[in-house]
Amino acid sequence: MRKSEMASSGLHEALRTGPFEHALRLAIQASGLTLARIRARMAERGMPVGLATLSYWQRGRSRPRSAALVRALEEVVGVPQGALQTLLSPARQQQPAPERPWYAVTPRQVCANAETVQRLLVELANPFDGQLIALSVHEHLTLAPGRGIDALDLQILRQARIDGVDRDAVIAACEPGELPVRWRSERTRLGRVATDHQAGVMVVEARFPHPLRRGENLLVDTVFEFTGRGSACTAWGGGFRAGAQTYCLTVRFPAGDPPARVWRVFRPDNSSPTVDVGDIQVDGNLVAHFIDFDLPPGYYGMRWCWN
Repeated sequence: MRKSEMASSGLHEALRTGPFEHALRLAIQASGLTLARIRARMAERGMPVGLATLSYWQRGRSRPRSAALVRALEEVVGVPQGALQTLLSPARQQQPAPERPWYAVTPRQVCANAETVQRLLVELANPFDGQLIALSVHEHLTLAPGRGIDALDLQILRQARIDGVDRDAVIAACEPGELPVRWRSERTRLGRVATDHQAGVMVVEARFPHPLRRGENLLVDTVFEFTGRGSACTAWGGGFRAGAQTYCLTVRFPAGDPPARVWRVFRPDNSSPTVDVGDIQVDGNLVAHFIDFDLPPGYYGMRWCWN
């Protein structure tokens, strides 16, 4: 399922309930158009608008003030006439937004080993589970000469949803029987650890330098080191139960041992098969990567083969 198809599945409901920016963001994703292409098509209709303005509209930082602009926008992104304009009506904006769960799906729906993860989180008794937003997630996976995992560099830009959040739980979900042998962080103090060796899951407590205020951001960085002698790693990715604003994944392959092919993969939930959504090229440094924005809930990653 491509990103446009994922967005289409929720667009009808978003046009009914709003808010405007959520519906517009899904409409843009469903259209398959880039912001640059939307700007060009708006200009063709005599409605010039800047890229920054379009970005602000879909993020809720500002809203269009011209009905003519909105009509042109509806035509360009392919939604029924008046669908977006209705969400901007003064009466509609005075209505309270419908109550929506913070997590759009349960962990079990997107994480294959979610039950193990949840059990380990309970072991750590983290009172702030669910009170941190992942603004961006960057994962850099390095493979050892034997094709096992050498290191995982994980950086998550977090934002507190309430006052007083002073810790996070960082998760490394690997192959069964394989766990990191060392872990470190430059910005946080790593504390308690809960593991399930058989499942290949480790959860590490990361304590912040100070309690965060609501809306305050903090970069949580963790490097997990492995023996490199584990079984060959042929896939990596992340499951997001609340989606993500930005997700970047890079994989560095062993020197002199590039894979024959790398695919980008996606599944909306664990009841659906994992599907290939495109090829990824390996550069001259033997690194494959992708970056994406405004992701709905689901699992995103790569798989590769050497044969």
